[in-house]
Amino acid sequence: MQGKISYKSDIEEVKSKIYDNYMQVAVQLVNMESYKKAKKHAYMEILEYAFVHFLVIVLLIKQTINSVSDYYFIFTIISLILLPLFTFFVATYQNYKFTKKIKRSCVRAILRDLSDVEYFEYKDVPDKPCIIDTEDVRNLSIISSYAHKNADDIIVGKYNDTEYNFQDISVYRAGKKGGEEFRGAAVKTSVDTGIAGWVEIASKKITDKIISVKAGMTVTFIVLLCYIIGLHKYINKSPHYLVIYCSLVVLALIVSYLVGKLTNSIGKITYKSLDTPTVLCNTTEINEKYSIRTSESQTDIDKVVTSELCAVFDKIMQLYGTNEVLCRFYSDNVILLISSYPNFDNLFEIGGLFSSPISKKISEKFVSQMAGILIFMDYITSNFNKAE
Repeated sequence: MQGKISYKSDIEEVKSKIYDNYMQVAVQLVNMESYKKAKKHAYMEILEYAFVHFLVIVLLIKQTINSVSDYYFIFTIISLILLPLFTFFVATYQNYKFTKKIKRSCVRAILRDLSDVEYFEYKDVPDKPCIIDTEDVRNLSIISSYAHKNADDIIVGKYNDTEYNFQDISVYRAGKKGGEEFRGAAVKTSVDTGIAGWVEIASKKITDKIISVKAGMTVTFIVLLCYIIGLHKYINKSPHYLVIYCSLVVLALIVSYLVGKLTNSIGKITYKSLDTPTVLCNTTEINEKYSIRTSESQTDIDKVVTSELCAVFDKIMQLYGTNEVLCRFYSDNVILLISSYPNFDNLFEIGGLFSSPISKKISEKFVSQMAGILIFMDYITSNFNKAE
């Protein structure tokens, strides 16, 4: 993309350029026979599982009515909890596969004329200098040195002849106190930063906050507990009612844990305590909103931290609906983290089994997220030379 988007441009203007391409591709996609067939096939697989599960539950209920055994009653209740959950897992997995297939075929087409890009699965990621690896993430001040990362979407692109890599990542602590340290987008590119050590600039929110994220597990457990309480009239008739209650509560805890694992909502996002002290730059407005750290001197800060850079961060946070970013300049590399808090949305979704690519919500989210990446890359390539 040569000069079509500028980091100085109005956000709506930038989004409009991407939106035109997005809608053209999305309309073509939903009208393709292969798209319709793939969607129909996924729906049929979900319905087959749901129908089998329904028959099993009906048979168990019928057997329970005709039997005086408590074991049939317990097994029926467990099935009423687990079988719908299995159907939900099947639907989630089918949606995941379908969404991946759409991304793989559409991302490059949407970004034509804007950025030369390729979309990769994590296992197929190419060996390029711009690729974000685990060490890149561990070197960030908010991440533990023993953390590990998972990547979902991987986009490798070239903007103004400079390669960059985008990843939708989650970073976890290892060990008994494991938990989520970061979730969101990461962008890395290689340019001549002109600094001797490293410089980090972060929104103060990302350095101050501890975020608890246990919603999926908690809500599931409460729903199942209400379900168990609703069956008290039947359970109390059994002489083994205490065993039944205990069994069902344990089952509810196990199911809640699995749901939490599935939705990545167990644990908490906890940013590490920062050992390196903050340094003030020459601009009061920047110091009020951002924390700056460096391994060297004020000279390095003056080379990379500018009011224009912070204005770009403001635009990116607006586009992503967050107030947490962190950017690190080091050697000949720049890496940017954009937190997905508070929404924790998957990034670059182009519809799925249960959402249309041409829906307003899906299109606006994709366009906003891609605009943020391109605005950042435009600033970097306009202000730094390509790394040798």
